[in-house]
Amino acid sequence: MINFKSFYVTEAFLSADLNKALQLIQQELEKKLKTKLYQNPEIQHFENNVSNGFGIMYFLGNTTRAIRFNFSTNNEIVAVDIWSSDSTIPVISIDTKNVNIIHILSDIVEKIKEPVVEDIVMTEATKIVKVNKVTSEKILDSNEVKDAEKLVDKKQYADPKVIFDDLKSLIQLVVSGRKNSLIISGMAGMGKTTEIRNVAKENGLIEGKQYIVYSGSASPLGIYKLLYENNGKLIILDDINVFENSKTVDILKSALDSSKIRSISWISPNTFNASKLDSDEIAKEESKGKVPNIFNFYGKIIFITNIYYKEIDKALLSRSLVCDISLKAKDVIYRLASILPEIAKNNPEATMEKKNILLKYFKELIEQNKLQKDFSPRTYVNGLDIMLSGSNRWRELVERYS
Repeated sequence: MINFKSFYVTEAFLSADLNKALQLIQQELEKKLKTKLYQNPEIQHFENNVSNGFGIMYFLGNTTRAIRFNFSTNNEIVAVDIWSSDSTIPVISIDTKNVNIIHILSDIVEKIKEPVVEDIVMTEATKIVKVNKVTSEKILDSNEVKDAEKLVDKKQYADPKVIFDDLKSLIQLVVSGRKNSLIISGMAGMGKTTEIRNVAKENGLIEGKQYIVYSGSASPLGIYKLLYENNGKLIILDDINVFENSKTVDILKSALDSSKIRSISWISPNTFNASKLDSDEIAKEESKGKVPNIFNFYGKIIFITNIYYKEIDKALLSRSLVCDISLKAKDVIYRLASILPEIAKNNPEATMEKKNILLKYFKELIEQNKLQKDFSPRTYVNGLDIMLSGSNRWRELVERYS
């Protein structure tokens, strides 16, 4: 396992390592402060008398006290800002240029504990060499903002110890009819569809009768017809690209409207006016593959998507419960351990012994920062295929290509 001192030996580090460095800094501060730090997902852009660049802020526990690490364009931590509980600008701004953060971390902790309004320049020898007044901040231009956003992953990660219990409760709310919709976003392969099926089964729902699972692709008209033909059922849209087409989004917004009568309409050569037709005439039109141009929708919808939920239409989000399952690599390991029996369960070669050996190997690669790609359940499945191929070099191949 890479520890803090061995990792953070210089002030500048590559953008690919930003998150890792910040996580390690956060862990050290939490140990020393004996309190939880919560990261603000938004990047802050600043220019003051110490430096300019972008910063990542952390709040101390459930307070408004905060600390921000400020980065220059070459990803060096050039300053550390500290806010007290009642300050709108930093009460302390510490210049850390050419200083190893690990060497002054204890001093930063002391300043967090007892903030005094000042602007500090630190060196590893003298610690504090001069004091100036704090100046206010101003926003950088849009190009600098875009450059900074490329360097930092703004995702908020879920806690694997509770997120899947939460997910089950949210699915239950929709299955029971208390809510009309749920959006489950995040990486693939986490068992989201299986979880929905399990909850549906526990509630006595039969697939094909009370609920359907639809995957693949669909046009706006295809979604309209799907809702009509399965009206009253629980409809699970599994990884269908429905959020990027504005017409599809409009249909879904009508289907999930908060009013009691959720009316959806679509006027085209593929629809017909059913208001003046009897049941036989409607059946005749439907036999031609057509559907009414307006109907009231009474069903429920659960969306499963790999798209990050903040990229989904806000009006659609407001009509739905939202559960984002974005996990860090080490937490993907935790989740995989809980669903390991379900992975490749129909493959007799994929024994639990082999799957556990592979899981342990991936854990070692993650801890040693040796994995070549982002880790996800699909990475594990690819690795399992390589392992079961019988190659004596499966470990090397898994590290490089899974």
